[in-house]
Amino acid sequence: MAVNPFGGHDALAGVVSQMITPAVLILASGSLVSSTLTRLARSVDRARVLLRQGQEARAGGDRAKQTRIERILVTQRRRVELSERALSAFYLAIGFFVACSLAIAIDALVDGRIAWVPGLLAILGGLVLLLGSGMQVLETNLATGGVQDAINEYHAGLDVE
Repeated sequence: MAVNPFGGHDALAGVVSQMITPAVLILASGSLVSSTLTRLARSVDRARVLLRQGQEARAGGDRAKQTRIERILVTQRRRVELSERALSAFYLAIGFFVACSLAIAIDALVDGRIAWVPGLLAILGGLVLLLGSGMQVLETNLATGGVQDAINEYHAGLDVE
């Protein structure tokens, strides 16, 4: 009869059950990756439109419009940088949670001798996830600030799209 390195059916079920918790955090991180990628793509698209408008303003000699566009592009660049860093944090968090899940299984194989490792990996993943979420909050604040700037420019009769 084969020997189960996890100590029996109940023990194996317990290990698998413990490994599911990081999987839920991986799914949550994946959802944040998806929404952040969408926001990043929209920011990049917006920057491309602004660059084209800036080139047209420069070619047409409209220095005032060119200056306004350059100011908006600085904010767009900051938004892209924040989203890019948030994505990196979310991917890193996923890595920590996958490592946590694997560490749970390995800990069961070595009879609890590395019991602290899964907890440490889960904490690191949670901290990185929190960091990425914070960056997305900052990016969202920049986006809403950009909308307010556009409204102000509209009321001032400026034609930056």
